[in-house]
Amino acid sequence: MPFFARLFYAWVIYFRVIFDGSFAARVRDLSMPSTPSLPAPPSDPPPTPVSVAPPAAAPPPPPARPYEESALHLLAALQRDGRFLDFVGQSIDGLSDADIGAASRVVHAGCTKALRDAVTLAPIRLENEGDRVEIAAADAATVTFLGNGADDQLRTGRLVHKGWRATATSLPESAPGHDATILHPAEVERS
Repeated sequence: MPFFARLFYAWVIYFRVIFDGSFAARVRDLSMPSTPSLPAPPSDPPPTPVSVAPPAAAPPPPPARPYEESALHLLAALQRDGRFLDFVGQSIDGLSDADIGAASRVVHAGCTKALRDAVTLAPIRLENEGDRVEIAAADAATVTFLGNGADDQLRTGRLVHKGWRATATSLPESAPGHDATILHPAEVERS
């Protein structure tokens, strides 16, 4: 699978895992290695209980893989420039529409800057939204068909969204020893 396709799926799945608990459980189940159950030993005396001391501290997370680091760098840039993680991580219940609008303008401006600095985007389809389009079989992977038409041979319809394709990226590489999982350090005001 190409790098940008993996980056896109990492981005989408990251947020779906955060906001969809049942999806997160399915991802966890897929990522956990399954261990075959061992047959029961022949009738032996019951095992002697063993006490296990709890671990002193959780081990640090394993280092991120390069494509994961790119996704983490992008999230860090969205947080740094637009406070994206703070915005989506905060409940907006109880806030007025004016407060949400004011906050979203700041987040939008910062995230727009971060994305423009990190990724060059281009539309997948060049037609105008609303135009009738015919999709070649070779382009089927770049299109999601919406609606009730279940016929796989039907490759025409009205363009609802042009789609996006990343044509270039300019994400930094991690310096040796850098922990890419730190998306934004904690902030402490000295008193």
